[in-house]
Amino acid sequence: MKIIHTADWHLGKMLNKVDLIEHQQTMLEQFIHAMEEERPDVIVIAGDIYDKVNPSNVALNLFEQTIERLNQDGDVPIVIISGNHDSKEKLSFAKYWMEKQNIHIKTTYEDVFSPVEIKGMKFFCMPYFSPHYMRSKEHDVESHYDVYRVLVDALNQEELINDDHVNFCVGHLFVQGGMESESEKDIQQGNLELVHASLFKDFDQVLLGHLHSPFSLEDQRFQHIHYSGSLLKYSFDEEKQPKGYRVISIDNDGNTSSKFKGLQDPFAMKVYRGSIFDILNKEVEFDPDTYLKFELTEVKEVNNAYYKLRNMYPNLLEIKPVLEQSDLITEQGEVNIERSDEDIVKQFYEFVEGESFTELQQQYVFEKIRGIEDDETNSLNH
Repeated sequence: MKIIHTADWHLGKMLNKVDLIEHQQTMLEQFIHAMEEERPDVIVIAGDIYDKVNPSNVALNLFEQTIERLNQDGDVPIVIISGNHDSKEKLSFAKYWMEKQNIHIKTTYEDVFSPVEIKGMKFFCMPYFSPHYMRSKEHDVESHYDVYRVLVDALNQEELINDDHVNFCVGHLFVQGGMESESEKDIQQGNLELVHASLFKDFDQVLLGHLHSPFSLEDQRFQHIHYSGSLLKYSFDEEKQPKGYRVISIDNDGNTSSKFKGLQDPFAMKVYRGSIFDILNKEVEFDPDTYLKFELTEVKEVNNAYYKLRNMYPNLLEIKPVLEQSDLITEQGEVNIERSDEDIVKQFYEFVEGESFTELQQQYVFEKIRGIEDDETNSLNH
């Protein structure tokens, strides 16, 4: 048996105002051809099909056309769950008709308790559920750990997970031991989304989305838990991550193995750290197929710096000042308290825009800074 695991397509995503839909179309074309070679028994898509709850018509059409080709008139079953970026209603549109085509779209609490059965396998689908959603189902939960504990406990109480089948869990969540990147922007602070891997010990294989790096958990107890990673690079800290899909194989004796297979990225991403003068002197080689981020180690006034850089490097998407041992920081790594907030804002503006603050701009920004300081003082006094 061969199961293909993919997730986090994020169709319709914009990367710093760059529309990635053509790159996504190129990557999905590769994926479709790879599936013709793989001849899988099942394809699993573990959430975040779209990047927004209101996807564009172009994104909707790309998903529909891709699924139709992968499904091959019902010969290849497809199991799909919703992620935190998806609208449950939009993703599950026409789900009952699709069910007849062997396309199983699972988005609701009730879907968790109706596993998809295919060739001796059970696929228990756990879409992304917020604690708020679960409270609407009359469960007293506070965290994402509580959410999935309730679901797994309920499955065990109903004895739905048993040895009669190979039991898969398909989920969209942050399991402890995973690493998040910038583009997983909805992961909350304070580990409120963290779910411990031990919850999934009763499943034979766990196929997850939500984190964009492809990996399996390293802990020997939980090596059956896998992330396929995202379809494309969606942030600069994914610069060196491979992109592709995961193959889960089950032999005649019931032994399972997992292997990640890469696809050819339609574009590269590169982060360059250095001074603006090095960059303006063309120390960075221009490649039309590479998106760039510059981390500038010194902030000095250069007339129209931002526009000069954009003209030299049309694929420049992001500029980030990195103040290393600058006049804002002492050699001991401490902030130089002699520099005011106003000075820092003024210097940064003049660097980016290549022009001086007007009096009106200074007055507006400085009043905002003072307002924040006053609010902080008042909060400390109450």
